[in-house]
Amino acid sequence: MNIFTKEKQAHLLSIFAGLVALVGVLTVFGFIALDAYIRWSLNQSFSFLSGDELPALTLASFGLLFGLVYLHRAHKE
Repeated sequence: MNIFTKEKQAHLLSIFAGLVALVGVLTVFGFIALDAYIRWSLNQSFSFLSGDELPALTLASFGLLFGLVYLHRAHKE
C-alpha cells in the first residue's frame, strides 16, 4: 500500500530537487566568497579554485537550477 499519491510524490520530489539546487547554488557562492577572501587577505597568489573548476562548478549549479525550473514548468502545464 502506497500512502503517497502521485501528486504528493511529484510535489515532494520538486521540493527535494529545489533544495538540492539551492544548496548547489549557495555552495558555489560560498566557494567564490571564500576564494575572494583568501586572495584578498591572506595570500594574493593562492587559489583553491584554480583553472576551470570555478566556471565548471558555476555552470553545473545554474544548469541544474534552470533544468529543474524548466521541468517544473513543463509539469505544471
